[in-house]
Amino acid sequence: MRVTMNAKPMKVTEAMKAAVMDNIHHLDHYKRLQRAEVLMRTENHTHIAEIILHGGNLHLYAKAKAKDMYKALKDAVKKVDHQLRRKAR
Repeated sequence: MRVTMNAKPMKVTEAMKAAVMDNIHHLDHYKRLQRAEVLMRTENHTHIAEIILHGGNLHLYAKAKAKDMYKALKDAVKKVDHQLRRKAR
C-alpha cells in the first residue's frame, strides 16, 4: 500500500513517519487497499489526524483529535480499522 503524509503547519519528522508506518502497517492485510493518505495538523493546541483509504471501489475516512499527535493518529487508525472490519463482513 502506498502511503502519503502531509502535515500543516508543521513538518513531517522522521518520528512522525515512523509512527504513521507503524500504525498503518497492520492494515496491510486488507488486500484491496491501494493507497492511504494521512493528514496531520494542529488547531488551537489540539492535534488532528485524518486518514483516507482508497482501494478498488472502497473509500474510507477517519478523523481523530487529541492533545498528542501520536494519540490522534492511533485513534484515527482504530476508527478506520473498525470501518474496514464492517466492510469486510
